[in-house]
Amino acid sequence: MLPYRTVLFDFDYTLGDSSRGIVTSVNAALTALDYPVPEPNPQGIHLARQRLESTPETTLYVGDSVVDALAARQAGFAFAAVLTGTTPAEALQAYQLCTLLRGSSEIVTMIESV
Repeated sequence: MLPYRTVLFDFDYTLGDSSRGIVTSVNAALTALDYPVPEPNPQGIHLARQRLESTPETTLYVGDSVVDALAARQAGFAFAAVLTGTTPAEALQAYQLCTLLRGSSEIVTMIESV
């Protein structure tokens, strides 16, 4: 079991399209209209975390790009990288990863363990 109470996802074009099985587990959603500053500024993911009444220490951010990794680091969240986008594993491994996921089926397995 993972030590996280909240898992946040960057549902952009690549991760969102490849992880449809996650949608049934979504408790809150934000769009770019909810926060005016784009990633890697962590304002948007902090807003999502606050809406879910979580803390940075108990929040895991899942994304598929270096920008997502930077946002997680700036927010003080653990980061799980998923290889559903165009960013290669080597680029993502340059950041402190809690885990590297190969695809959407591994995301669903991870959610079930939270």
